[in-house]
Amino acid sequence: MNPASAAMREDLPVARVARESHSPRGEVPSLLKWTGSKRSQAARIAALAPGHNRYYEPFLGGGALLYMLGRPGAVGGDLYGPLIAFWTMVRDDAESLIDDYARQWAALQADLPEYFYVVRRRFNATQRPEDLNFLMRTCVNGIVRFSKKGDFNNSFHLSRKGMAPSRFAGIVREWSARIQGIEFRQGDFEQTTADARAGDFLYLDPPYGGNKQRYIGDLEVGRFHRALDD
Repeated sequence: MNPASAAMREDLPVARVARESHSPRGEVPSLLKWTGSKRSQAARIAALAPGHNRYYEPFLGGGALLYMLGRPGAVGGDLYGPLIAFWTMVRDDAESLIDDYARQWAALQADLPEYFYVVRRRFNATQRPEDLNFLMRTCVNGIVRFSKKGDFNNSFHLSRKGMAPSRFAGIVREWSARIQGIEFRQGDFEQTTADARAGDFLYLDPPYGGNKQRYIGDLEVGRFHRALDD
């Protein structure tokens, strides 16, 4: 640990320095499973956020920090179009998402595991946000993974038959109420935060670097660091 890091940690409350504990459930309802989700740590991270005007989360993913810090006028951004379409649907058309999931869940129970692969093929052809939601709820370990062609290619999790529709419905409605007035933008992290100003707060939690199979490609680390300097 360098001296600056040590000094920073000495300034933290003892309870935060002593240990880092992750709650398996966390404070954030489990809506969209997403690789690298901070759901179990969200409350601890949010507690470190400074006072701010507008909140930006340009690597939105599962949106755990948006749940904690988002208010009307906040911005959730992501490069992956189907993901932004999903969040927009949760905000604007929650009941359609709930109905779609209930139908798909019933179809899966009737045709295990074949129905999962029907949905996977359809998603790769159409990019329906409802199908992205279904795949993430039922794929192996909830890991978003793509082929070199960009097709979703994770497999069905044999012991994961999906969350019960009644429980899912409650979570969708809770999230929908929470994100009313929040703007969702598809684009690169510099694009989706271009109008940020002094007094705004940006939470940047980029996808894993150096792994082309998860998420949709490598992060340009040098450009990311230059953006942080700006």
